[in-house]
Amino acid sequence: MLPADVRRSLSRPIAGPKNHARSEGSHPVLSFSSKSRRMKDAQGYLTKIVNNHSPTLEAYALGEREERRLNLTIPVYVVPALGNVVDVAAAKATVTKEFSSIGFSVILDEALGTDEAVVVMAWDGTTTYFRGDVKHQSPIGAGLWQCGIQVTEIVPSGEYPELGTLEI
Repeated sequence: MLPADVRRSLSRPIAGPKNHARSEGSHPVLSFSSKSRRMKDAQGYLTKIVNNHSPTLEAYALGEREERRLNLTIPVYVVPALGNVVDVAAAKATVTKEFSSIGFSVILDEALGTDEAVVVMAWDGTTTYFRGDVKHQSPIGAGLWQCGIQVTEIVPSGEYPELGTLEI
């Protein structure tokens, strides 16, 4: 049993702000401001997005992948390629989305339109040129596409001198 003074304090109405007017006999209503509620709603929505895209939540997996992915955003250029020809004029400045030990995905404003690409990336003070096979291209909404590229080789910087015009 609770002590008498605790029981008395629990039976009293909660006091509202000093300048808050309320009618005699009414009890205050605890409410969040609409700004606070909107912020909570927004944070709840972002939490759903994070949870639905978490690599640790297997319930949302479409199937087992052969390798683990790392969400990592790095600015890159994606240059369409066909054999030994690169189309620098069609290069797209964009960002990566995910990395794995065999490749990465990039976000584009349209489908790439080729089965091969050279990706120009600056990392740790060095520019690197990766040649790769386009494995998938999927629309993700708002006119954007996710393009998965499996790396086949690192291209020596002198092999395509025209790539040197692309500065990251």
